[in-house]
This record gives sequence, structure tokens and C-alpha cells, in this order.
Amino acid sequence: MTTWSLTKLVEYLAEHARLVVSTETVRQILRTAGVSWQATKTWKASNDPDFVAKKTRILDLYDHPPADGRVICVDEFGPLNL
Repeated sequence: MTTWSLTKLVEYLAEHARLVVSTETVRQILRTAGVSWQATKTWKASNDPDFVAKKTRILDLYDHPPADGRVICVDEFGPLNL
């Protein structure tokens, strides 16, 4: 599972660990242990000193594509499930 919830965790524990507990019990255990079950949200910023210039050029190509050609974008980072 790529996204967990307390309900999914309780179901997983019942199926794989044969442990039957309520979601409230799991929530209290996690809270007592200082564990956050919520997904972390982060934002990654580029450390490329030319990032702004490159971004501006790319956005300009989207807004004003060449009349005699096409704009092709390649993501060098690879597939990422957003």
C-alpha cells in the first residue's frame, strides 16, 4: 500500500499478525510512541543556480511554441507517481 490509514493498518495487523485491535487502540499506541501515521508532505526545490532561467525558457516555449516545430519535453528524473 502506498498510502496507509489507521483502518488499513488495523486490517493489515489482523490479516498478517493475527492481532485484532481497534483503530482507536492503534491511534493511542502510535500517539504514545510519538509516531505520526499521516503522510509527510514535502516540497523539493532545485539547487541548480540556473533553475529560474531554465524554467522561464521552458514556460516561454509552452506559451510561444516555434511556428515551424514542436516542443518536446524530457523528464530526466524518471517516472514518478504524483
